[in-house]
Amino acid sequence: MPWIKMNEVLYKIRIALTDPYVFIKGFEALAMGCVLLLGTAFFGYLNGVIFNGVLDIHFQRAIPFRLHLAEQFLDWSITVLVYYSLGHILSNSQIKILDIAGTMALARWPMFLASFFAFFVHPHLPLINQPMAIIGYALVSLSIILWTVKLMYNAFTISCNVEGQRAVGGFIVALIVSELLSLVVFFQIYQHLLAD
Repeated sequence: MPWIKMNEVLYKIRIALTDPYVFIKGFEALAMGCVLLLGTAFFGYLNGVIFNGVLDIHFQRAIPFRLHLAEQFLDWSITVLVYYSLGHILSNSQIKILDIAGTMALARWPMFLASFFAFFVHPHLPLINQPMAIIGYALVSLSIILWTVKLMYNAFTISCNVEGQRAVGGFIVALIVSELLSLVVFFQIYQHLLAD
């Protein structure tokens, strides 16, 4: 029946958007995630969007492309190291760094949308002169951040084989640690590199 097929299609779309690790794992997830990280850096460079924190999205003009690239790979690397370490504490399973690296890279793919949607905010106009575009972009960014957190949680539970309250509590603590570490790292980078 057509409605059964539609339900199957909707289910597959939901899984692809919130839990793509069902279909893509290991090296494939890492390769696809790295391509998306590069794309995010590229569009961020074109649109003046920076990601100077694991969950941070800001406008910043005239930043060299190498910094956009560094942001993506540092955010990802910090997340991988923190969750890989946490996985060894919480899980009795054998945890593979490739699984964490791949799923966490793929979990950041909504950030690609954040860098792309910034095309709708006109870079030649001061941000204060385009309030509707900024409000719209802020709402999109908030949705993207929440979506990314959901993907990261699923990546963590699948890659580290943890569930329940330990998974939720550990994930929240690790997310806070990752965000704080990334803010410290980027503060140092921007203080030294942009001062030169």
